[in-house]
Amino acid sequence: ADTSVAQVNAELDRAIGIIHTAPYEAADDDMPPIAGEDGDPQVLVSDALATRPDVAAAEASVKAQDLTLGAVKGGYGPSLAA
Repeated sequence: ADTSVAQVNAELDRAIGIIHTAPYEAADDDMPPIAGEDGDPQVLVSDALATRPDVAAAEASVKAQDLTLGAVKGGYGPSLAA
């Protein structure tokens, strides 16, 4: 059990980007709920995604790729010249 605790502590250190030499202590205290966290899950997910710039960038990239694909497909059709 000590090895797994040490592994978890090391993973936590890496995840938060610090070098931590003292052991972590877990608390059994109940945390009060955050305002709004008991709302509708679909609304919470929608709000969370709306505030993520990486998600907005990915959506813009998909839209740009769709537009590029449409332009490429349009270039393969027949054309008329005068």
